[in-house]
Amino acid sequence: MSKSAKPLIFYVLFLLVIVTIFFLAVVIVKINYEETIRSKEEAERRLKNENQKLVSLQAEYQNVTTEDNIRFIASSQLGMIKRIESAIVIKVSKEKINELQQDIKLKYE
Repeated sequence: MSKSAKPLIFYVLFLLVIVTIFFLAVVIVKINYEETIRSKEEAERRLKNENQKLVSLQAEYQNVTTEDNIRFIASSQLGMIKRIESAIVIKVSKEKINELQQDIKLKYE
């Protein structure tokens, strides 16, 4: 009674196929992992650049909105001048104000 070598050959081929599939899966996972790391690094680099732009824009905004800069632009580019004299003052007696308040109360009661 001789044993056939067919089951041994099928067993070895089956193991080779399993090992090959496992190896391909490991390679695919490694490639995906490296691509994810690359995209993460790219996103971090873009975030850093955007943060630097934000800081630079905030500094520029603070520089532009200073009172001295606004006065300089208003005078040089817009031809505006700072008012030296005080604003118009209107004087009304308390008696006149009280009269008007009484008239308003009578009108709306």
